[in-house]
Amino acid sequence: MKSLRDEFFLLLSGKAGKYYIMAIAAPVVIVLIFSAIFVNNQVNEGKVFVVDMDNTAYSQQLIEKMNASQYIDIQEVVHEKVNVDEVFYGDKYLAVMYLAEGLEENHYKAMPNTIGLFLDNTNTMGTANLRTAVQEVVTAENMAVSLPRVKAMGISDDQVTGTLSNISIQQRMLYNPNSNYANTTVLGFVILYPTLFFNMTALPLMARLRMTGQIRGEIMGRSALDVASRVLPYSFFMGVGLFFGLGLLKLVGGFRFAGNPLEFLLPTFLYTISTGLLAMFASWKAKHPGEAMSKMMLVVVPGFVFSGATISQAILPVWAKMIGNFFPMVWYLRFIRDMGLRGASLGDMIPEIGGFLLLTGLFLLLVVLRYYQERRSMMKEAAQETGEPMAASGHVS
Repeated sequence: MKSLRDEFFLLLSGKAGKYYIMAIAAPVVIVLIFSAIFVNNQVNEGKVFVVDMDNTAYSQQLIEKMNASQYIDIQEVVHEKVNVDEVFYGDKYLAVMYLAEGLEENHYKAMPNTIGLFLDNTNTMGTANLRTAVQEVVTAENMAVSLPRVKAMGISDDQVTGTLSNISIQQRMLYNPNSNYANTTVLGFVILYPTLFFNMTALPLMARLRMTGQIRGEIMGRSALDVASRVLPYSFFMGVGLFFGLGLLKLVGGFRFAGNPLEFLLPTFLYTISTGLLAMFASWKAKHPGEAMSKMMLVVVPGFVFSGATISQAILPVWAKMIGNFFPMVWYLRFIRDMGLRGASLGDMIPEIGGFLLLTGLFLLLVVLRYYQERRSMMKEAAQETGEPMAASGHVS
């Protein structure tokens, strides 16, 4: 009982950390945060791109009826052929709808019509309600054509087909037609677990320097870039591991990778380097590895949640998508979907490459600021000990 009493008083004294606060507060905070993130349990107003080759009064009317559904949001309408894959880059749309030329003429003649519906199946839950909504609109249109004509006699076989089902939908489930888990859930965990192992090493990095007494020599004797470069060896091996892991998933797990593997090395190493810099910044002031490891929940979990690895990003509210842009995993999964599943080239991803570089540069800047803040603090302490004015800050190569 004495051991139990000692541990209990140690816990309440705070010498073993503030676990008693976290134990009570964590479930409450998680409920509030995740309830706000997943406020929508389905995709409403799924973004759709329309290619209207008919460009008639009826095609415009049909588009308006589609847009009136709570599950469909017609974002853009064009009247020329497009590359469907390019439309899906950047997760901008869930579907592309194709209205063929002659739609209005066939409709009023009760002749068969076909609407093409291309669905982004990189995450199956994102398009379920959208498919149902399109089918409902089409069913209503077919009833409007068939009812006035069903009693008529002397019509051709084609007109019989066109009357009973004037518009039909040809659906194509793109990128993951069989809903293979290798392209969704398995892929997410292939990224998550190496990231966890990597952060187990990168997060305690500065705390290790403090505990071994190397921190003063590191800050006072080396440049900020020297310090930041400590994450590079770990980043390199993580990048190699991810690259070969995804390759193995393609060979044995059925993962679809339609892009150029060599081009994919750039976003892979941007991901590992930016993740390392974020870990260094987040755990800079940790006094021991245990305190540094506690930052894992701040740098890994949000990125996994916002990345679309397990749930469709279309479900997330706008503010959650904006916050997600500050986590490297969100960017990396975006590259996997565009370059891997959709087959985009590196040239197609220039805006995303620029954004990823800016994010990496931001994390590097934050590490540099931490470095100079620490350096200034050390110089101030040294000046107080010697009684001399603090020298101008600078660095020694």
